[in-house]
Amino acid sequence: MITIKKFDGLTTIELYQILRLRAEVFVVEQGQAYLDLDNYDYESIHFFIQENDQIVSYLRVLPFGYYENSHVIGRVVSNKEVRGKGNMRLLLNAAIDYLRTRYSSELLTIGAQEYLLDYYASFGLKVYGERYYEDNLPHKKMKMIL
Repeated sequence: MITIKKFDGLTTIELYQILRLRAEVFVVEQGQAYLDLDNYDYESIHFFIQENDQIVSYLRVLPFGYYENSHVIGRVVSNKEVRGKGNMRLLLNAAIDYLRTRYSSELLTIGAQEYLLDYYASFGLKVYGERYYEDNLPHKKMKMIL
């Protein structure tokens, strides 16, 4: 089941589990030392899936205008145990549907790691611009009109 909450609706346990999941994957597994706590969580909508009372998959949607006059889906993450089970497809579809029902005809942007370009393209996102590096990983911006 997908849970959707604003920041002030998250319990302290949910917030802890989200931050831990992001740190486990982005910092420990991928070796990316960066400031994950970027103050965007306060205004974001948080989407997550729990299994056995643990958050195992997560993403956030930043409000329009926080990045290039666009809505942004970011911090897309699943723990190792659930990868390949379809959780991210469920969360991404839920986030895109959420945005479409509220903000049709507005822009959505994702900063995609290059190895995920085809995956994100399957949702209708298209590559926009040149390769750039974020935390030493090659990315490309992908965009779509909601």
